[in-house]
Amino acid sequence: MLKNVLIPEKIGSYYLVSKRVLGLDIGKSHVRAIQVMLRGRTITTEKVFQEAVENGTTPSNQEKIVEALRVIMGQAHKKCVIHTALPSNLMVFKTLRLPFVDREKIAMIINYEIEPLLPFAASDALVDFIITKIHPEDSSSEVLVAAVQKHHVIQHLDMLAQAGIDPEVVTVDMFNLYALYERVPTYQKHMGGVALVDMGFTHTTIAYIFNRQLRMIRSLPRGMNYFAKQVHQDLSISIAESFDLLQRFGLEPNNDLAYSESINKIMSDFVQEIQFTLTSFSSKDTERLELIVLIGDGAVIKNIERFMTQFTGVRCESFEFNGLFTSQVIKNKLPSIIHNSFAQSLANALPSSLTEQSNLRQKEFVITDTRTFVQQLAVGGVLTVLLVGILGFNYWQRTRLLSHEIQTSQQEIIRALKQHFVLSQDNDLEELIVSAEEKVKKEEQMWFAFSGQARSSFLKYLLALHALDKEGLGLVVDRLDISRGILTLKARVKDYDALRKLEKDLKQSPLFSSIEPQEKTDFTMRITLAKNGGE
Repeated sequence: MLKNVLIPEKIGSYYLVSKRVLGLDIGKSHVRAIQVMLRGRTITTEKVFQEAVENGTTPSNQEKIVEALRVIMGQAHKKCVIHTALPSNLMVFKTLRLPFVDREKIAMIINYEIEPLLPFAASDALVDFIITKIHPEDSSSEVLVAAVQKHHVIQHLDMLAQAGIDPEVVTVDMFNLYALYERVPTYQKHMGGVALVDMGFTHTTIAYIFNRQLRMIRSLPRGMNYFAKQVHQDLSISIAESFDLLQRFGLEPNNDLAYSESINKIMSDFVQEIQFTLTSFSSKDTERLELIVLIGDGAVIKNIERFMTQFTGVRCESFEFNGLFTSQVIKNKLPSIIHNSFAQSLANALPSSLTEQSNLRQKEFVITDTRTFVQQLAVGGVLTVLLVGILGFNYWQRTRLLSHEIQTSQQEIIRALKQHFVLSQDNDLEELIVSAEEKVKKEEQMWFAFSGQARSSFLKYLLALHALDKEGLGLVVDRLDISRGILTLKARVKDYDALRKLEKDLKQSPLFSSIEPQEKTDFTMRITLAKNGGE
C-alpha cells in the first residue's frame, strides 16, 4: 500500500497511514529534537534527543551543529519526516486584514499585499502566513505574515544537507510555538493579553497574543550570550565563567555582590525593553497584559520568573506544556515529563490546524518528490492495464454467454419447429422457418375454406346470386368459385342489355366490393368480395 498513491496520508486530522515526525530545534548552543508518532487521531512522543554545541572557532560552530545533527539522526527512526523552523529574528512580520477567509485565495494575493511593506526586494523574499482571526460578518480574515530573504533559507538547507537531512517542512519558530500554546488546555482559558517570550542564545522573541489571537511578533538582539558578555565586561572574567555564574546563581541572591549587582542591572534593562515592546503592542487594547510565558534557554535562569513579575507587575511563569499529555489525543511514551527547553522541538513536530499548510519551502525550494511521482505513474499504468483487462474479460465473457444463449435458443426453436410442423430438413434454422411458413399458409387456406365463417359467407353469396332475375336476364350459371376473397362466376346472359343489368345488380349488393366489367354475353366474371361478408 503506497502512501499518497493509492490512499491519502490523512483525511482531516485522521492519519490513515502512520507517520513519524522529527521536530528539530537548532540553536547556537544546542540541537534538540523530539520524535513523535502520528497514528489515527493519536499522537505519541517516542524519543527526545539533545546534543550540546560548544562555542569556539576550530572547528566552526556550524560544523559542530552539523555533527550534532548527524548524531541525532543516527539515533532517530530511519523513516522520520523532518520538520524544522527558522528563528523569528530573521523575519519581517506584518499584520494584514484581507477580504477572504479561504487560505488558497489569500495565498494567491499575499505577495502583492506584502511587497510594499518589505525592507528588501519581493523577488528575494519567501512569504508565509497564518490566519489568526476570521470575521464571518464580512467574510474577511486577519493574517500574520512572515517574510524572509532567500539566502537565510539557503543557508539553513545547506547546513542540514551537510548532515544528510532534507526537511519536508521549514516554518517560522514562533508560529509553531503559538500553535503549541493554543493546544495546552491551561492556556485555552486565558483571555486578554498574553506574551510569549522566547529567550534564546542570541535573541529574544516576543509574541503578543490578545484574546487567543496572535497579534504581533518582535525580536530583540538580547539573549543568554548577551547576558554572559555583559557580566564578562562588568566583572572582567571569562565568558565561560560568566555562563557558569548565570547557570549556578541566575538572579538568586548570593554572596557575590559584584555579580548580583551586574546581573540585576543587565536584566532590568532587558526586562524594561520587553515591557516597552509589550506596551506598544497592547496600546490599542482595552484590557491589560495578564500573563508573561517564558520559553527557551533563558527561561531556566534561576529566579527569573519572580524578577520579571516584580519588575513588570505582570504574572510571569515558565511555559508548561506537559498538560497536553493528560488528554487521550497526545500521549507521552517517555519515562519522565518533557523539559521546558524542548518546547520548540515539540512545537515543530506536532501537527496543527493553524500551521499545517505553512512552509517556507516554496518556489525553487519545493521538494521534488520524484519517487512518489514514479510510483504514481507506475500505479496509474498498472490500474489502466488492469481496467482494460477487466473490461476485455467482461466483454469476452458476456459475448461467450450471449453466443451460448443464441445457440441454445436456435436449437430449441429447431426442435419446436420439427415437432409441430413435422419437418424433415437438416438443422438449418432459416430453411426450417421458410418451410414452416409455407405449411402455415397452406393450413390457413385450408382452414379458411372449411371454417364456419367461410361456409356462412358462401351461402350468402349464393343467396345474393339466386335473388337475381335469372329469367329476365337469361342467366345461366355454369360454374362458381370462391378463393382468397374473389368470387369467379362463369355464366351467360341472353343479350348485352341483360349483361349491363347484371353488372348493375351485382354492384348494388353489399356483399361485393367490385365487379369486373364484361364485353361478351358468355363470360367469366371476377367479383371481389366485401370484407366480413358485407356485415
